[in-house]
Amino acid sequence: MGALIDPRKNYFDSVWDLHKLETVSDEIDLIFIDAVVVMDGPQEKKPAHPTYEARCMREWARYHDIRLVDGGERGIAGVLSTRPSPILAGNAVLSRDPRTACLGALGALPVGAGVTAQSGGLFSGCVVMERPLVMRVLLTGRLGKHVSAYDLALHAVCKVGTHGGVGFAIEFAGSLIRQLDIDQRLTLCEMAAETGAVAAIIAPDKKTAEFSGVQPSAPLTGIDPQCASYDRSVRVSANDVIPLITWGLSRADAISLDERVPRNANENVLSYMGLQQGQRLARLGVDRVEIGAPNMRLADLRFAASVLSGQRVRVPTAVLPRSEALRREAEKQKLHEVFLKAGASWAQALDEPGGRSEEPLRCVCTWAAPGTVQRADGLRIHVGSPSIALTSALLGRIPTLSEIYALKAHDISSSSEDSATL
Repeated sequence: MGALIDPRKNYFDSVWDLHKLETVSDEIDLIFIDAVVVMDGPQEKKPAHPTYEARCMREWARYHDIRLVDGGERGIAGVLSTRPSPILAGNAVLSRDPRTACLGALGALPVGAGVTAQSGGLFSGCVVMERPLVMRVLLTGRLGKHVSAYDLALHAVCKVGTHGGVGFAIEFAGSLIRQLDIDQRLTLCEMAAETGAVAAIIAPDKKTAEFSGVQPSAPLTGIDPQCASYDRSVRVSANDVIPLITWGLSRADAISLDERVPRNANENVLSYMGLQQGQRLARLGVDRVEIGAPNMRLADLRFAASVLSGQRVRVPTAVLPRSEALRREAEKQKLHEVFLKAGASWAQALDEPGGRSEEPLRCVCTWAAPGTVQRADGLRIHVGSPSIALTSALLGRIPTLSEIYALKAHDISSSSEDSATL
């Protein structure tokens, strides 16, 4: 399967060639699949009991003696497939959940597909794919105070453009990548889908090996991104990144808190969002706040608790752990008590907005589904970092940049140690 690694190749092409079984036609290849991520029920609302699809999947795997890594609990597929991760660097992974694009952070090749292609991948172990071009996004510098991986990802999306990644696979590289932990890398790769890219990937290193517990194979570690060739290269300096928030329907529609909505912004988008060209988002009132993301970890919940400790939120606020394991560990450390005392809800989504005739509610969230930041009728959603969301909850409005930098965290006691795997 595939040829020996050429050190002059970029990492994405190297993994692709290792999985290429044959060339079907011009730029169309038959790719071998190492793993398939199957969702147990609807993406947004998980059923309390296994669905018919899930039962069939488990019975089918047992009958054919196929290894099945069963998440066994409720949560987002992109989260459960990484903790603990059966996905290794160099694997090609097929999934119909766009959030599993984050698996590129583990050095895996995420392959998006519909239900039909996923079923074909399950039965044949391969899938037909058009080979994309490869874009290197070179990340340099260091993240500043209150600047998170969310802000870095939004900045990169804006730099590449909403459709700038169409036809490309993005390979993140550069000195900053090695400073980021796995959760921050997961955020980068998941949000890269906003550029229209086929996939996003990061070459494995020591942090990848520590996270997965398996050392990447020698061929995959012999690649030098500085010497490799790419079809396009974009440079992003973290020194230029400041907290960002979206104003439109895409995460590429992002501005800093001290900037104004672009003068050339689409009128239909502005009408939906209830905004005007040249308007500032800072000090704009909000109706609700949601804090939670697929790659949220225990440290993020501890940070949120330290900010809300001794405070009271001014608008309905939901803190949503994205897996049962994370919820249990947070409750073990009594973080949920801090959120509840602050007036926020814990592990329970806010009620859906009322009828279509009502004025849409303005919401600040730390995450929304790939492809759009609008998840439901009756909501005007602004996506921002946890710092922006927490400050919005305390003020009842979108904060200014100076208010973000003045954000204070309080010391909170913990009855158990922080877990790097949550």
